[in-house]
Amino acid sequence: VVLFDSTDQPGRLLSQLRQLSRMRGARPRSLKHAVRVLGLSQEALARVLNVSARTVHRWLKGARPRQNPEVDRLQRLASLLEEVLSSPEMIRSYLNHPNPSLDSETPLQVLLRGEMDRVSADLLALAEGVYD
Repeated sequence: VVLFDSTDQPGRLLSQLRQLSRMRGARPRSLKHAVRVLGLSQEALARVLNVSARTVHRWLKGARPRQNPEVDRLQRLASLLEEVLSSPEMIRSYLNHPNPSLDSETPLQVLLRGEMDRVSADLLALAEGVYD
């Protein structure tokens, strides 16, 4: 589902669609890499992915996750974070500070509820300079 504002200029909409397509295709090297980028504990990762902590532990020890769209989304989100924010310090700061576009919650709080799309949309807005 793609939502857009009909008052947007076609060029801006095209730019946002290109950014989305890059996000969709981007994937970090591994789930471990995504966890390092996001700075999540195994328990937090389990909540984000809606699986058990034991499952996450097995995945991080090398067991391959079955095709799981949530894992793919998390890996794309980690890639987007690295693309939009230039350093691990900026990523940590972004994830842990209240964000007005996320109803003053931190992106990490939103992620822990499994709402990766809201955080991704916020990052895309940041990349496009759409912040109010």
